[in-house]
Amino acid sequence: MKRDVLVVLYDGVQGVSFAGPMEALSAGSATTAGDPGPVYEIRTASLGGAPVRTSSGLTVVPDGALEDASPAHTLVIPGSDQLPLPTDQLGAALGASARGAGRVAAVSTGVFLLAETGALRGRRATTHWQWCDLLAERHPDVDVDKAATVVRDGRVTTSGGGTSGIDLAVSLVAQDAGQERAVRVSRELVSYRRRPGGQLQFIPWTAPTVEHPVLRSTLRWISDNLGEDLSGRSLAERAGISPRHINRLFASHTGMSPRQYVESARVGAARRMMERTGQPDRLEEIAKEAGFSTLESMRVSFRRVLQVAPGEYRERFGAPYAPE
Repeated sequence: MKRDVLVVLYDGVQGVSFAGPMEALSAGSATTAGDPGPVYEIRTASLGGAPVRTSSGLTVVPDGALEDASPAHTLVIPGSDQLPLPTDQLGAALGASARGAGRVAAVSTGVFLLAETGALRGRRATTHWQWCDLLAERHPDVDVDKAATVVRDGRVTTSGGGTSGIDLAVSLVAQDAGQERAVRVSRELVSYRRRPGGQLQFIPWTAPTVEHPVLRSTLRWISDNLGEDLSGRSLAERAGISPRHINRLFASHTGMSPRQYVESARVGAARRMMERTGQPDRLEEIAKEAGFSTLESMRVSFRRVLQVAPGEYRERFGAPYAPE
């Protein structure tokens, strides 16, 4: 069973964004004559078939011209480390290829190119966490999922940052050949079949810049006093305003309630401390320093805010730790 895959290339494309999915699909191809799984025939194309220069400076010569490419079973649109700026010619060629493909996959900021074709209208999708808000702003008819690493909606699959293109390709293998084949590919590439957590764990916490003087002072006080009583009522009393008023200020300037903001600030503080140490026996100390009443309450907040446990976060982002 053959699966024709067309990978779109353009100047500024991110190497891992197209090479990762190509390697994963290649690893997912059937290897014996009796294997019922798919054989992925992968070709690359650019406008006019011209060589392209990747974001890291690598020159790649594609197999052919995008505008002349026959319809593919799977169209893959990789991303760039910046927002790709489609020309009218590229947009027209992508639109024709997307309409003719059996299914479409877009990686990272390649999702913006796909959205311009209209293929995401009314669908759920994701992109690199850094650009999710802009995608939602530019394309309000797209249901943007900032937390997910890979999102499949009908014939369209999208993924977050560059390396998640491998996750996307492995999910395509699972669609075509089943879970066992997908796990085999993950083992071969030393990658996760399903990445633990989502993109939220990669988004750094920064306190927002606000113009309102009362809220600005309140946010600064929260950052400096995470161990204090930071309930909405307590914050309102300190600011000299009503609880209803402070709720409105938080909602309009941060998009969160006071409770949600305080929880995010405490999780952010704990993350920074974990990133400086890999010592597992410091979690209780970190929880206290970040303003949590108990280690368990920190675990609950990490799950709610980042979709991962504190220990998992420390293992992935903490400094290397080698006990004596």
